[in-house]
Amino acid sequence: MSRHLSSSTQWVDAWGPSIEWEDPLAGARIDAIFFEAAWLEDQLDKVLLRHEASLGYSTCFWHTLRVSQPLYDRADWLAGLQQRAFSAYPETLRQNILALNGSVLRGTQASYREQIAKALARNDWVSVNHRIAALLASIFDIVFALNRQTHPGEKRLLDHTSHSCAVLPDNFRALVLALVHPDDQDPAIILATVDALVAEITRLIKP
Repeated sequence: MSRHLSSSTQWVDAWGPSIEWEDPLAGARIDAIFFEAAWLEDQLDKVLLRHEASLGYSTCFWHTLRVSQPLYDRADWLAGLQQRAFSAYPETLRQNILALNGSVLRGTQASYREQIAKALARNDWVSVNHRIAALLASIFDIVFALNRQTHPGEKRLLDHTSHSCAVLPDNFRALVLALVHPDDQDPAIILATVDALVAEITRLIKP
């Protein structure tokens, strides 16, 4: 395989051990992330046995195991784990996800609603963005739990809810987009802004 790897191959440890490279023959970019076997087993135990909820993304690794396609599975370890992953959605887990994530939406001084209100009052738009993202993470966790669906991760969430969730808040897509969609919808302008910001930050952090 190494003979096909491009000069862009690099190890990246910021989000855990991983390696990224481009395969010019396949015309693909690969991002390989490494999980400890015991850690991944515990992630499944966390939801299927201990029924532990998180603030957002409660069942993501359970979902990962469900949709994974093994390329090599020595001793059928992954096959056994995937067989467990297709267990029914535990009702206790469902209730725990709803309770934990529902408790932080509003009604207390530390709720996401109050944090957003305070950030708006002080004209703190970075904090507004940060807290809206956290609010949406908990809301999507609730939506997937309501529908007894495992959480697919952070990408294309509106599409996933549209395709797999029969139970949705009214005007869900419109309300989410109203929170996150920029005023200027031109992707080129948005990307140019991102590029300019990254370039400036890169210039400042260079020694």
